[in-house]
Amino acid sequence: MFEITGTPMQISITTAVVLLVLWVIYQFAGKKYIETLIQAASDRGVEEYRHRLKVSADEELERLKAELQRLGKDREILLSEVKRQQIAIIAEFYSRLAIAFSYAADAVSPGSQNETLAKQVEDFAKVFNEFRQYFFTHRIFLPQTICEHSDELNKKLYSAILKRKLSKEADLHPKEKLDFWIEAQRIFDEDATSIKSQVEEIFRKLLIVEEN
Repeated sequence: MFEITGTPMQISITTAVVLLVLWVIYQFAGKKYIETLIQAASDRGVEEYRHRLKVSADEELERLKAELQRLGKDREILLSEVKRQQIAIIAEFYSRLAIAFSYAADAVSPGSQNETLAKQVEDFAKVFNEFRQYFFTHRIFLPQTICEHSDELNKKLYSAILKRKLSKEADLHPKEKLDFWIEAQRIFDEDATSIKSQVEEIFRKLLIVEEN
């Protein structure tokens, strides 16, 4: 065992030197060692934090992917339902349009008789108003071009029937009556029929119907 011997002053000096050496060693070695331990602990903490952060990010990413897939499926279902409803509305819209168109054709055709005109106009007015009511309450489901064409078609059909009614006014000259009738036929055969054809073409594209 190491033993310090000598006079008390020598022992005190030796002890002081030893303490000084130990203090120096602590300052340069112990302190460094402690700093190393602290740094190592800090590094481990950073790594653990990074790991937890990555795990959390991966979990959030998977959740977002699942949510996007769900939203994609919901969107497909919604679009499918909207398309199905739009097709049903188009079918009903065109059916009512075709009926009103046929009644107008009967009234303005060269073969129509003045004696039955009042009844023909009455029948047309009934189906025409039903068509217009359906159109106005469902136009939100129809393309803007269809709405514009339908508005114009309504005016043309109404104008054709009005001209036909004027053609049987008793106080008009026969030539004036004939002119009104001819004009009614022209509006129907040229204007109204052309607009109806444009509406049909748009509907075919919407329904993806290709002609053979």
